[in-house]
Amino acid sequence: MKRRLALVLALTLAVTACVGCGKTENTKDTAVTNNQEQKDNSNKEEAVAEPSKPEYAITSVSAEGYDYFEGSIECLQITDDKHEALATAIDEFFDGRVSNFNEGVEDQNKEAEQQNEEQKQYAEEEGFDYEPIKYQEYENVKVVRADENILSFVIESSYYSGGAHGGAMYGGYTFDVNTGAQLSVKDYGDESKIAATSKDFILTTIEESPEAAKETLFDDDVTSYKQVIEDYFTGDALPENYLDHTGITFMFQQYDLAPYAAGIVSFTVPYSAFEDFNEAYIPGDELYTKELSLQGFNDKFDVKNNGELATVCLVNETSDDGASSYQLIVGDANVSRDLGEYEYASGTYVHGKDGNYVIITASGKVVLFEVSNGIRELGTLETDKNVKEIKTGEIVLAELSYDENGESWGESEVHKFSKSGIE
Repeated sequence: MKRRLALVLALTLAVTACVGCGKTENTKDTAVTNNQEQKDNSNKEEAVAEPSKPEYAITSVSAEGYDYFEGSIECLQITDDKHEALATAIDEFFDGRVSNFNEGVEDQNKEAEQQNEEQKQYAEEEGFDYEPIKYQEYENVKVVRADENILSFVIESSYYSGGAHGGAMYGGYTFDVNTGAQLSVKDYGDESKIAATSKDFILTTIEESPEAAKETLFDDDVTSYKQVIEDYFTGDALPENYLDHTGITFMFQQYDLAPYAAGIVSFTVPYSAFEDFNEAYIPGDELYTKELSLQGFNDKFDVKNNGELATVCLVNETSDDGASSYQLIVGDANVSRDLGEYEYASGTYVHGKDGNYVIITASGKVVLFEVSNGIRELGTLETDKNVKEIKTGEIVLAELSYDENGESWGESEVHKFSKSGIE
């Protein structure tokens, strides 16, 4: 199972029927900063004009009271008083999404009711057992960057309307923290040059990635990943994208480049790959985390902090008899570890003040590697909990569960880490 690093505290508000995300007031855990430290609002200083990181929270509301539909939508809110333009823009953005969500609920409930009636009648005629279904729709928000200049987030819209499995769409959104403007590629520089550079970088990345990663892509007479990428970057609409700490990340939707089972395929084109990129949107040197490619494609990081990018990737392999293992590759170095049958490892790159790390979770273990100069295993945590967040020198673990309002985290436990090891 993919383990996500939660960068915010989810606030859950339940309502009946129609839903809306409102301001969270008089709540002791409303405001959450981008480094997960809550502020003491009792001694808040007056807002100043100098750039600052936005404080934010995520609220979740549910559609309830329907027989054949269930769903919820998360909304991002700016909770400090220093970013009025951004707060207004974010409120308007999510007000629109909530409105669209509400408009579709009644129709989906009626459509699902009709489908259930037809399926039930057919099952009775054929002598089958019948299990009623509900249509489902969920929107989840994940913040990927929040600093003095940029607020970027991804919205995962998942849905189910019968069949073997549901589906999902991913959208990337980037806002200027100081003006509140929603940004697009043309705001970063020459759009045509950025598109051409991105296309070439992605195609080269695929070509240089491990075979196990390339084998996940469509590459036959019906669908060619190369043609799909060519069409995206030379057509009228680029793939969904956002700015993170290392570059522009482009996301390809389900079935664009690979089968459903492969998941969402994404590639990050480093800022250094572009000429004349808008420097106002290039982040400074601070703590960040980034999930490694699920399929095993190469990512690029300045692992030695010398301005040179090195390849980092995590490759999972499973043989026909179920024997599984993973290989972590950093530049010219690599390590391999065995997993249980049909198990899967996920990895997160961590850039910290004292060095660079990769955290791998699999088989009830959290393994820490230091990768600033080769690969050095620092220690392992035996746990049945998930990685909730990563802060400077700390890994926070907690039990993760899901309900109609999305993710729910249990009590946290903190483990400190450094180049000396993990506690």
